[in-house]
Amino acid sequence: MLFFSLAIKLSKCMLFIMKKSKNNSQCFAIVAVESSGDRIGAGVVKEIKKLNKQASFIGIGATNLQNCGVELVADIASISAIGVLDPFLKIKKWLSVYASFRLECKKRAVKAVILVDGFDFNIRLARAFYDEGVKVMWYVGPKIWAWRKNRLELFKTRVHLTALLFPFEKPLYDAAKIPAFAAGHPFADHLTDDYCRNVIFNRQNIKKNKIIALFPGSREKEILRTGPILLKAAQRLKNMGFTPVISIVKSSVQAKQLKSDAQVSGINIWENDAESLLKQSFMTIAASGTVTLEAAFYLIPMIIIYKIDSLSWLLAKKVLNISYAGLPNWIAEKQIVPELLQDQLTLDNLIYEVQNLIKPANYELQIIELLKVAKSVHVKNAALKVAEAFLKLNEGG
Repeated sequence: MLFFSLAIKLSKCMLFIMKKSKNNSQCFAIVAVESSGDRIGAGVVKEIKKLNKQASFIGIGATNLQNCGVELVADIASISAIGVLDPFLKIKKWLSVYASFRLECKKRAVKAVILVDGFDFNIRLARAFYDEGVKVMWYVGPKIWAWRKNRLELFKTRVHLTALLFPFEKPLYDAAKIPAFAAGHPFADHLTDDYCRNVIFNRQNIKKNKIIALFPGSREKEILRTGPILLKAAQRLKNMGFTPVISIVKSSVQAKQLKSDAQVSGINIWENDAESLLKQSFMTIAASGTVTLEAAFYLIPMIIIYKIDSLSWLLAKKVLNISYAGLPNWIAEKQIVPELLQDQLTLDNLIYEVQNLIKPANYELQIIELLKVAKSVHVKNAALKVAEAFLKLNEGG
C-alpha cells in the first residue's frame, strides 16, 4: 500500500535522527492483532519469562498480554480488521500505531520480536524489523494452504523463523526452504490419554445441563453480522428447554448492544474466557475462528457459522481455495461439523442443525471425529517449545 510505504519512510527518518539508546537485549517485543493471538502470545511470554528472569516485553495486544506483563503501546481493538474493506477503513489508525510502535521499539533497543498471525499488519512490521537486524519470529503461519500462497515468498526476506500450529503445514515451508517448525497448538495441551478415554462419558454427563454456548465472534463487524441471529436463536432455544449463553469477549460498541439486547430478552451473557464456558456446555454454535478449534480440542459438538460483507464473499468465492470455513473441517479434510455461511445462515437453518446434532448418533459421531482432529495436532508443551526457539533465535545474534 502507498500509505504504508510513506509511513515506513517517515518512521525510518525519525529513527535516524533519534539519539540511540543503550542496548538492552533483554527487552523484546510482541504483536498480536487478534484476540486469539493475544491469548496464544501470552502463553509464550509467560514461558519466556520463566526461562529468562530478566526478559521484559513491549507490544501490541489486549488483556492477556497485558496481564502477563507486556507493556502495551496500543490495543488490538483499534486495528483489528476483517474482510476486504476493513483494512482500508483502518489505514489511518494502522499508520499511527505502526509508527509509534516502531519508535518505541527503537528506544528500548529491542533485538527480537514475535509477530503473532495478523498477516496484513505484521508482514509490514516484519520487513522493517528484519532490515534493521532485529530477529523476527512469526507465530501462527498464514493459511497459505487455503489462499494467497504467494505470501510465503515474503517470509524469505522478512522472517527468520516461523512457529506453526499444525504439523501438516511444515512440508509447505520446507518445500519453500523457509525455516519453520511445528510447535503444536497450545490450546490442545490438556489432551492427556485419560482425558481422551473419558471424554464421551463426560460429554454425556454435561449434556444434561443443556447449556448451549453461542459465540458471535470478537470483532465489531462479526458481532454486527452474527449477533442478531444468535440472539434470535437463543430465544428459540430457550423456548425449547435449553440454556443458551452468549459469549461476549470485548467491551466494544456492538458487544455492548448485544449484551443489552440479550439482557432485555432474558438470555444469559458470558464475559469470561471461552474455555470455562466450553467446559460447561454440551454443544456450541460459533463464528468461524479459533474458538471452533478450541471447541474441537474440548470435544464439544458444534455448528459453525459465518457472515462477511458481500464484496469480500464474492471475492472469496472466486479467489480462495477454500473447501470449508471451519478449521476442524480443514484439518479433518472433510465436513465433520455443519457450516452455515452467508445466505445459509438463517434462523430456521440454525435450529434445524441443532435438532439434527442433538440426536445421539450424530452427537457421538461428531465427538469421535473431533477427537481425531485433536489428536492429529496435539504436541505437548507447545508454548514452551516456541519460547525456547525464540530465545535461541535471539542468542544467535
